[in-house]
Amino acid sequence: MAITLLPGCEIFKGDGTARDTRPTGDGGDYWHIHPVRMRVFPSTRFVVYDQQVALEARIEFLDDVGDTIKAVGSFRFEVYAADRDGEVIDRDRLFAWNIPMLSTEQNREYYDAVTRAYLFRLGCDHLPAEIERVVLLVQFEPPTGPRLSTQAVIQLR
Repeated sequence: MAITLLPGCEIFKGDGTARDTRPTGDGGDYWHIHPVRMRVFPSTRFVVYDQQVALEARIEFLDDVGDTIKAVGSFRFEVYAADRDGEVIDRDRLFAWNIPMLSTEQNREYYDAVTRAYLFRLGCDHLPAEIERVVLLVQFEPPTGPRLSTQAVIQLR
């Protein structure tokens, strides 16, 4: 049996009653899908490409029901030296990058459909030899809505 939903059709709720699925046009009560949380994938790490050090950062966005989604906005990545407990040693930033992701092309450039996360390869001059771990702070500023922030400790050695 095939069920087809046409404009103006009704969907039956679990109690057997129907509800109208047509948009009201008044901007009223409907679900707005947008990121409410982001996380740094555990696979985020420093790598070397053709003798160039890069931070390979994977960022995942989640909506208010915990599903992964895409997002539009601007990123700010900052890296600080960390102690054994993952606490920032001092506020002298080691690296910082600003990445706009406002267009469809920019979104395609960074989005990885397999992991359903964004992959950023952020070049660095070098990694300080005496540092064993760092804290990666990530801020995301959407065009509308609140700024999102997250952080992760990354082991270097």
